Amino acid sequence: LEFRRVLFRSVFASLLVLVLGMTLTFLHHPDYLSSKEQLSQLLHSHSRTTSGSSVLQSLTYNQGRGVVVLGLLMLILTPVMRVITSILIFAIQRNRVFVILTIMVLITLLVSFMLGKAGG
Repeated sequence: LEFRRVLFRSVFASLLVLVLGMTLTFLHHPDYLSSKEQLSQLLHSHSRTTSGSSVLQSLTYNQGRGVVVLGLLMLILTPVMRVITSILIFAIQRNRVFVILTIMVLITLLVSFMLGKAGG
């Protein structure tokens, strides 16, 4: 349960998922590499793959766009995983003050994500 390992593994895993998603996207649509119009259409059509159900559907059909969104979600959740790891470490050390403070940080992170989702 070391901080650097959690951070490294989370970022590395999200990077692998992002690369996989981009690879799937360009394998299924090689025209994105040669057509500026097609690539522009891909870049401006992000709203179709932002809801949870559309991401799951995209993942079910091995569409790269959903895999990329999953990788981005993993990257966004990296700080949350790090804070949860901190809570566990402080709990193992029986440091109640830091457990409480870190839980407050976690709540703040989660609330900020929810407020950001509500505003966007």
